[in-house]
Amino acid sequence: MAKPSISATKGGAPDDAPTFEIVLDPHRLGRHHARVEPFGVAIWAVIAHLQGVNGSVTETARNYELPEEVVRAAIAYYQEDPRFIDAFLLLNREEIGALDL
Repeated sequence: MAKPSISATKGGAPDDAPTFEIVLDPHRLGRHHARVEPFGVAIWAVIAHLQGVNGSVTETARNYELPEEVVRAAIAYYQEDPRFIDAFLLLNREEIGALDL
């Protein structure tokens, strides 16, 4: 499994320390559990929220207290291969729907 490759640096210079990085969760298997550090937010959670607010980056950033740049990086990570996050979200929605039975 390839490691996530999205990070940002202050000032854009290669020598600067990253301000955030998308990393795989060492305690949970699968790239659908990737998260943004140091914020600790899961990519799937950002994507699910975006879907619920008609794709509003601004609203998602405000609600999660994230820089918009981080939300855009989550979108970029998701768009690289959405299958795993889409499947994870579908299964979660099915479980939540099952509770309404």
